Amino acid sequence: MAITRYNQHPDIFLTMTANPNWPEITSALLLHQKPIDRPDLIAHVFELKRKCLMKEIETNRVFGNKVVHVFTIEFQKRGLPHMHALLFPKGPDKIRICAQVDKLVCAEFLDPKDEPMLFETIKCCMVHGPCGARNPQAPCMENGKCTKRYPRAFAETTTMDQDGYPIYRRRNNGQVHIVRRKEVDNRDIVPYNAYLSKCFNCHINVEVCAEMRCVKYIHKYIYRGYDRTMMVLGLINKIQQYLDARYIGPPEAAWRIFGHPLLAEIPTVVRLALHLPGMHRVLFNPDESLEAIVSRAGQQMSTLTGFFCTLRFYGR
Repeated sequence: MAITRYNQHPDIFLTMTANPNWPEITSALLLHQKPIDRPDLIAHVFELKRKCLMKEIETNRVFGNKVVHVFTIEFQKRGLPHMHALLFPKGPDKIRICAQVDKLVCAEFLDPKDEPMLFETIKCCMVHGPCGARNPQAPCMENGKCTKRYPRAFAETTTMDQDGYPIYRRRNNGQVHIVRRKEVDNRDIVPYNAYLSKCFNCHINVEVCAEMRCVKYIHKYIYRGYDRTMMVLGLINKIQQYLDARYIGPPEAAWRIFGHPLLAEIPTVVRLALHLPGMHRVLFNPDESLEAIVSRAGQQMSTLTGFFCTLRFYGR
């Protein structure tokens, strides 16, 4: 929220999920092995792809001149790692009109003759479901409706709703394709950026959030933490009745063993230690003399006094 206060709202909410069929993974498998048998490969390759994705956004300015980004890493129930990222462009690159949205985000099938490889990526990775009447047993279905609000309605042009979320262009151009043995069209497409999807061949959902009203939800979503469940173990009593437990799959275990980052904020935000003058915390050895402790305490700086010294140094 400190970043948002200084840089206004984020403009891009991006989710990237590992693709177990990446050639970097499949080419390293031994005979009869499947990607799930190599969680170390999945973790390593996804971290390399994540770094490459952020470099593409930074150097090629896919979304304009980015000044800040925040990301967190989570893991699906089937184990695949995925990243949630908030991107903050600045100046003229901040999204204000629908024409900017159409340049960055697409929610339609492309012509398979013009972009055959990208078409296959969209067909394999960016189609929701299918759900609804075509598949009432889909995981996203609840009380007969899709919790993700798919299939969406056709729209000839992109518009903004009152909460700052775009209603993406989904033209009824007659294109119908078969995905997972069901017919799908533009209403089932998850919004994506064509350049990034073509580069990385995986699920990369790109959403525009161009108003302040969506800030609370977006920030809460990427910091909501891991999934939890309540379990009863053994005899029920007041002390051991419930255990707040979590499941760590092999890719997450490998990710943590390798020391890959689980979150990052660039630039970093540091909470200052607020205190009155001369009342900062001091660590001391009780065997030291009082004079030595007082002398050392007078020379130490807290994060707050260090911040003030930096301001004075730069003349602010």
